[in-house]
Amino acid sequence: MGRRLMKLKLLWGSVLVTGLALAVACGGTETVTVVETVVVEKQVTVVATPTAAPEGPAPRNRTFVLPLGGTIIANHDNFNPYALGNQLERFVLSKGFNEMMFYGNLNTGEQIPWQAESWNLAGDNKTVTIKVRPGVEWSDGTPFSAHDIVFTLNEINGGGTSQGNLVNVPFETGAIASIRAIDDMTVELIQKNADPRWFWKNFGISHENHVPIMPKHIWEGQDLETFKFYDPEKGWPVNTGAFELVSSSPQQIIFQRKDDWWGVESGFWKTTRHVERLIFVPSGDGAATTQMIINNEAETSILDVGDFLAGKARNPNLRSWFKEGPIWGPSDGCVFRFTPNNLKAPWDNRDLRRALQYATNRDQIVEVALEGSVNVAVLPFSEFGGVQAYLEPLQDLIAQYNPGEYSLEKSAEIMRSLGYEKDSEGFWDKDGKRLTFTLHSASSRAHHLPPAIQQWRDAGFDVNSKSWDGGSSMESLLSGEWELFNEVHCGSLTDPYETLNDYHSKWSRPLGETAPYRHATSRMNNPEYDAIIDKMEVMEPSPDNPEYISLVRQAVEIFLQEVPEIVWGEERHAVTFNETYWTNYATDENPYALPFFCCWSSPYLIILQLLPTQ
Repeated sequence: MGRRLMKLKLLWGSVLVTGLALAVACGGTETVTVVETVVVEKQVTVVATPTAAPEGPAPRNRTFVLPLGGTIIANHDNFNPYALGNQLERFVLSKGFNEMMFYGNLNTGEQIPWQAESWNLAGDNKTVTIKVRPGVEWSDGTPFSAHDIVFTLNEINGGGTSQGNLVNVPFETGAIASIRAIDDMTVELIQKNADPRWFWKNFGISHENHVPIMPKHIWEGQDLETFKFYDPEKGWPVNTGAFELVSSSPQQIIFQRKDDWWGVESGFWKTTRHVERLIFVPSGDGAATTQMIINNEAETSILDVGDFLAGKARNPNLRSWFKEGPIWGPSDGCVFRFTPNNLKAPWDNRDLRRALQYATNRDQIVEVALEGSVNVAVLPFSEFGGVQAYLEPLQDLIAQYNPGEYSLEKSAEIMRSLGYEKDSEGFWDKDGKRLTFTLHSASSRAHHLPPAIQQWRDAGFDVNSKSWDGGSSMESLLSGEWELFNEVHCGSLTDPYETLNDYHSKWSRPLGETAPYRHATSRMNNPEYDAIIDKMEVMEPSPDNPEYISLVRQAVEIFLQEVPEIVWGEERHAVTFNETYWTNYATDENPYALPFFCCWSSPYLIILQLLPTQ
């Protein structure tokens, strides 16, 4: 059977599940199929009934299918990437429809100019000059120009009709002091604050930050909060991407390859494009998505490690970033951490935090909680090459403090120096009061807790756990009304400053007040550290600058002394590729992009370079 786009409510056992599906048959025919899926003892059988076909055929071996999860595609008729509540840009449009001014390869630190040829930051660390690439065109034939950039950035900066009340904008309202078109191909942007990282971080990193430029000749005069940019009779939406819209519904969005794409017409893109169609579909829950990939009905998704291994056993064409395990996925810029509340007694004592760190066996947590599928980590930095270049000169410092050491003896020595002794049940007690605390976590990461809880109890810490669901977890984290929290820390992508800045006291809040954002919740306060970060903030980062490396060294040393959080593993996901129809995915052997099709913009570069197997 060919392509099925399923709308599922999947229950294990003897359950009948029905849904809508699109079948893309081999041999150049395409049909829409109503799917009836029967699940019996975890075995899936699909019964298909053909119905009407969408416009235009595409063979299965030239079609790339992306499952989106869920039961419908929300906002399928809203192509405004900045409309409140609209996530279509993040999950769909950035994969082939909308393009960015710049892309980046975080594996290598490479900058990839796209709609623009270059950007240059002046010595004041405020003034940015952007040069537009000649030949870029909107799909209605209008040239892409500096005026489109000025219009879009002015609007989302809060200077237009929207007044900044938009979604998906990665920078704060008013961050751009001024912006103007010097001519049709040149933009001058002046940042409000001197910041050598601001432009690249917001416009060129190919991460979660999606800032597509909109066509001024259509958007001018529209209300950016409510304009849907969807009217097929007017030819909307228009775009600069390599694919055009065929159809969009709650059940599927179909893009067709443009033969007259500006990238080909201008000679910018010289590689043959083999993907003729992109199809986005709701795929149900994780089990249903896994089944689609096993059945060669979808190309890629992020699966749980267990699901990936089970799928790989059934379909040898499945692989991940690494060809062999147990670590399968690429870095994503995040680490796992246990964060003590640095303001809440007794965890405001850094020696107590260090005692808990000595009682933490990271290898065991990674093995038990995550099946050995991630790297153990001791510092809050991912393994992106650009970040690691700054840390390589610090290996002697890391060895000196040895933050990954697991030693119950050293933990006990610190506890006794603080006046604690073990009571009759083997738990630490001081002046007749047992040290008791709770480790909090989002329910989605509750499986991290049992090995850590057991380790700490064995070391004499009377600890229990509490899990929170959804928004309640984030509210709890930001509130600071906790002793320890299990969370991810997403930060540095190109430069250690991005993470180190999260421990600056400017983000700290008194107990009871809400922290500003999830990655700066330790509530650390250290004036010496703040002064170092303030110096780094205004310097252009470079691993070849001894002065900058010295500041990184000083900041990391204070982190090692203060133990504001106990980092225990690097977050990695089993990004799954199905090579039945396509190869040349970005992988460890060929790391030309990062493959987070769920929500990053870099997968667009992968789609353009995929090679068919047939």
